[in-house]
Amino acid sequence: MKKLLLILFCCSIVQLSFADEGEQKVISKVSAATVFLNGAQVTRTATVNISKGRSRLKFTDITNKLNKGSLNVSSDGDFTIVSVMHQLNYLNIKKMDTEIEALDKEAETLNGKIDIANQMLLVYQEEETFLSQNRSLKGQQGLTATDIQAAADFYRKRYTEIKLKKLELANEIKTYREAIVKIANQLRALNAEQQKSTSEVIVEVNAKQAVKAVFKINYLVSSAGWYPNYDIRVKNVNSPISLTYKANVFQLSGEDWSGIKLTLSSGNPYQRSVRPILQPWRLSYQYKSKPTAYLYGKREAAGVSGAGKAYTGTLRGYITDASTGEALIGANVVIQGTSYGTSTNIDGYYQITIPPNVTAKTIQVSYVGYEQKSVSINNSVENVTLSEGVGSLNEVVVSASRKKDKLSKFFTKKAKKKEAQRSKRNSAVATQPVQVQQNKKSTSIEFEIALPYTIPTNGQQYAVDIKEASVPADYEYYTVPKLEEAAYLTARISNWERYSLLDGEVNLYFEGTFLGKRVLDLNNGQDTLEVSLGRDKDIVVERVNKKEFNKRQFIGTQQIATRDWEIQVRNKKKEAIKLIVQDQIPLSSNKEIKVELKSKSKGEHDLATGIITWKLDLKGKAKKAVNFKYTVKYSKKTTLQLE
Repeated sequence: MKKLLLILFCCSIVQLSFADEGEQKVISKVSAATVFLNGAQVTRTATVNISKGRSRLKFTDITNKLNKGSLNVSSDGDFTIVSVMHQLNYLNIKKMDTEIEALDKEAETLNGKIDIANQMLLVYQEEETFLSQNRSLKGQQGLTATDIQAAADFYRKRYTEIKLKKLELANEIKTYREAIVKIANQLRALNAEQQKSTSEVIVEVNAKQAVKAVFKINYLVSSAGWYPNYDIRVKNVNSPISLTYKANVFQLSGEDWSGIKLTLSSGNPYQRSVRPILQPWRLSYQYKSKPTAYLYGKREAAGVSGAGKAYTGTLRGYITDASTGEALIGANVVIQGTSYGTSTNIDGYYQITIPPNVTAKTIQVSYVGYEQKSVSINNSVENVTLSEGVGSLNEVVVSASRKKDKLSKFFTKKAKKKEAQRSKRNSAVATQPVQVQQNKKSTSIEFEIALPYTIPTNGQQYAVDIKEASVPADYEYYTVPKLEEAAYLTARISNWERYSLLDGEVNLYFEGTFLGKRVLDLNNGQDTLEVSLGRDKDIVVERVNKKEFNKRQFIGTQQIATRDWEIQVRNKKKEAIKLIVQDQIPLSSNKEIKVELKSKSKGEHDLATGIITWKLDLKGKAKKAVNFKYTVKYSKKTTLQLE
């Protein structure tokens, strides 16, 4: 019996050795990626020598964040792919090494030093307050000039020492913070390395003869995306718009994309692709004791957010200081309960693409020295303001985690300057955009980037130039002096669909001056796209109440009030402009109140809204005026607000 068991054991060992010999490990490389607005399709390639007969190919070192249902393996050659299987290799998961542990301890030490320096600052602050409150010698008897001089010398000397100590401590804290930022960046890089892929794809093939073949492995990852960014430059109102179309690409797939062929697509593989189907709508009586959700399904089909429904899609906004309104650079924005997050750029802007399988109801916003804030997600744009914390100097926390990156980080002025210089260099390169092939499909648009790109798996945004265009536009000025005595320039672009624009962020420049950022919203369905270029100080507007023509008459139990307004506009520019002026007369909400328009200087009056519109052609260095007058008839016993 023992001999039989020994023979069986030896046979099994021989079979296992043959099985190992029949399995060939293959190292593939990410060669291309099609990045969607939400998610990306990654393509890996590998050249394999296949032996005759049945064999197994094990493709290793692939991200564990791939969507298993999207996995596809293809190849050309005289052989058959019998099966494809995905598995995780837990043996290759790397552990936190001594370097990360040492950095953790160093960060903890620096936090302790900041805490001590913060406490010392409080001590010196209290001593400074004590000296200020007790520096008066008034009421003390028997003081000589020498005593007063000695007291003044002591106060000056100690007060100077305190100020210098506080300055020294502030510099120490600044140095500690700079060191913590460097540690945070190093930890983030190490954590990204720790989160490398551990997936394996097992492919079983059957070949009639030995052959060399190129395999392609395609799969979807959700932690990636891109969003459009535009530079719109207007030289003057007689020139076309210079449009630069860019993309900000990011990915956290767990594997670096080095020198790949990059394609940007306006599609979204996670968006519902099955058409909705109407179900029979049956009416029934509603009973108070048994409420019936008779519209259930209709709300879901319409996309109405019910109670507890999570937000999906692209979330963006700005993080600013609550007191000053300044942008907070490097603020952390994390989807609560997930590892999805990002940090704000030099303008305080953030953007997170949230896949459908992630429950996103709240974001947590944190910044060094500020109170952490949780904000419910109600819209696609969530702007957040943060207030400085009471113990702001001892709130610097750096920790390393494989699942979450909770590094509290901030940019120094030096880093901000460096970032601005890099942006300047990028804008200079943008004058020679990369060649891009645009392909229109039935449901999406694709931009194939000619040059290879490298995008690491760190969640940072990498700018990709798509194209430049000279866009014809009609320029109009618009003013509503009742609300603001100012004129705003608007560029009107017809047939804007030909430029394949998408919703995104716009940087506006007019006459060489940066006007700020805007959000381009293309969901209004209009044929003409309007882009507001901001206020122009060279167009002077004034709304004058001609009080000498205002009067009040009494007829029986009624009174009639007359109002006469004049709007004066002046063009200080050399060029002629088109100006739209709007004002209004009140509307009556009571049959006893009667409003009558007496004059409107060739303006167009909308009876439904009471708005009067004037379209003026104003030559350079010229001025014009328009008038309108109306009367209001109402009871003597009542009072109306007519101004």
